[in-house]
Amino acid sequence: MAVGFLYTCSGCDKRFKVYVPKQKLFRNITGETVDWERIDRLDEEEGGVDEVKRQANFTQSSFVDIRGGERLQCPKCDHEVDLMRHFRTVMTGLATTPMN
Repeated sequence: MAVGFLYTCSGCDKRFKVYVPKQKLFRNITGETVDWERIDRLDEEEGGVDEVKRQANFTQSSFVDIRGGERLQCPKCDHEVDLMRHFRTVMTGLATTPMN
């Protein structure tokens, strides 16, 4: 299953559904021990990216594929964000948030 994150622009609240290859998320954690390129290729072949696109339509979000670049400039308000930095910050924050 492909990974898709929801991002809401902090400038105008426009919503984006972002396809994030697992290689971009996990390679720095696992190093070369996992063939993330192969895993991402299988996700793509099995329709995972298309599923993220369908989720974007369902949630009335704009689809973004960061295989072509990690920076997003919002077409509505021109706010710019590094999506990978944003998602890593969110994921790290969730990992350190105590569960009650």
